[in-house]
Amino acid sequence: MNDRKKNLLENRFSDRSIHLIRPFTQSELSDKIDMGLYPNTSHSQPAPQSLFNVYYNFMMHNTTQFLRRKNMNHEVAPKKSKNDLNGLNFKMFGMPPPNTDSTQDTDSKLQNTNSGLSDFSISTPDSWSMGEFDKHVQTSLTCLKMQHIENNKIAELEEKNDRINVLQEKILECDSMYTKQKEDMECLSQKHKQMNEIIVDLLINKSKVERNNDETKTNLKMLSLGHFTMQRCGSSFQEKWIEGSSFIKLYGNQKSLKKERENFEKEKKSILKRKPQYISQIKTNSRESSSKESGLEPKMENELSWDEYYEYENILKLRLMSLRKEELDLQIELDRLDRDRNVHIREIRRLKNQANSEFNDYPFLNERYLLLNLLGKGGFSEVYMAFDTKDNIYTACKIHQLNKDWKEEKKSNYIRHALREADIHKKLNHKRIVGLLEVFELDNNS
Repeated sequence: MNDRKKNLLENRFSDRSIHLIRPFTQSELSDKIDMGLYPNTSHSQPAPQSLFNVYYNFMMHNTTQFLRRKNMNHEVAPKKSKNDLNGLNFKMFGMPPPNTDSTQDTDSKLQNTNSGLSDFSISTPDSWSMGEFDKHVQTSLTCLKMQHIENNKIAELEEKNDRINVLQEKILECDSMYTKQKEDMECLSQKHKQMNEIIVDLLINKSKVERNNDETKTNLKMLSLGHFTMQRCGSSFQEKWIEGSSFIKLYGNQKSLKKERENFEKEKKSILKRKPQYISQIKTNSRESSSKESGLEPKMENELSWDEYYEYENILKLRLMSLRKEELDLQIELDRLDRDRNVHIREIRRLKNQANSEFNDYPFLNERYLLLNLLGKGGFSEVYMAFDTKDNIYTACKIHQLNKDWKEEKKSNYIRHALREADIHKKLNHKRIVGLLEVFELDNNS
């Protein structure tokens, strides 16, 4: 093989099969000798002029194996000539067939390798054509095209890697932001929890102070407005209302005004009896005769003069006006005290019901509402002022309680009425009526 052909083959094979140009290792050389692809002359590296023969032997061996697998599913075709086989093999792999002289040794080695396959011949079925081999095996890519494709793929890969790096940086940044936000949220949640605890403590302390002030005011009003006391009535005890000092004083003023009014009426009657007769005759006989025609009668005993009579009459009018004003003021004061007494009685009963209630120890309902002070009680329900720790607003909480001694029928009837009341309340929308926020169950009886 001359130098020109060697250089041509080396340049042609260098881009396609770089492993054919590099020197063989000891293990690779041993494997090729065992397969009969290289003579066992020496363990030294092959000479450059034997490169084509080695490649030809290697292609022939692979072609034999390929055709053997294909012929397993087809009938054995007639043998082809060596030239046809050489042209077929190298056309499959995109190479020109080698010279006959340079491939004689290789053919003998291939025959030795395939000596055990006496009944097998390298052939193809009649249905195969060279175009089908070209379609499945041969390629039209050149080294420049492959290099261009490789460069494009490398550029795309680098672009993807850059994009991946950018996205990974963004992911890391988002992870750091998420971690920071999560820490901030945990910190804010902890602070919010602490603030809620502080608010709850302040509300409880404020409620306790309000309860003490209400009890103090109620005890002071008991002296002026009155209080309840237990009085025995037969075999049982009943509450009896005892009036306070303000009512006692007011009732005394009413009695004095009543006596003064009686004295005024008596004095008025006595003054009328002592009126001058002339005046009375003028009043009675004004339609019958004139004042000149009527004669003067003699004066009665203790009869008042004209001046005295008018003076007493004016005094009586002023006293009457004063008595009426005092009676009116006394009635206004009595009405005010009566209203204060009603409020005082409700406050006494509220404090008593609050002290006897099972919800007077500032419980949390539904893990949200803090009960503070009792607003009122009616029937089998209690209304507490509560604080919503979620929305931070004051609310009114109505608690329906069932009597444990009731029958199931009565309990179900009461529950039905309570739910109906809640449904009606929920539909109401008025500025003077509080809205219904939530309905929940505490236990079997509440």
